[in-house]
Amino acid sequence: MSEVARLPRRSEGNESVNLTTLDAILGAFPATMRALVGAKIDVEGHEFPVLKGARRLLREAPPCWLQLENSALNHVELMHKILREFGYESSGKILSAGKDDYMYVQHDPEACMKQRVAAA
Repeated sequence: MSEVARLPRRSEGNESVNLTTLDAILGAFPATMRALVGAKIDVEGHEFPVLKGARRLLREAPPCWLQLENSALNHVELMHKILREFGYESSGKILSAGKDDYMYVQHDPEACMKQRVAAA
């Protein structure tokens, strides 16, 4: 993925990983990202930086559904508020692998799916 803008490497314990944003991936692979139907975001408490780095994606080509593992449970309402601003409605809490995940669906999922089919 050399076309994708990379953020500085971060080291967490013994692992070092390259970071990027969903908006950078949208810029590098627009057709693929615009056809994205759904996404699961599991980032161990870093949901807000991920959403911040996905503003363009959520505005221009929002996936029809998002599943977020919310490790920062004290910020659930803020996460709901941010995603509502991008046309998502919460479908509520779901249990996934023993953890609390939240499912969000675009306000008009049928229209969203039609757009994805047309983009493919």
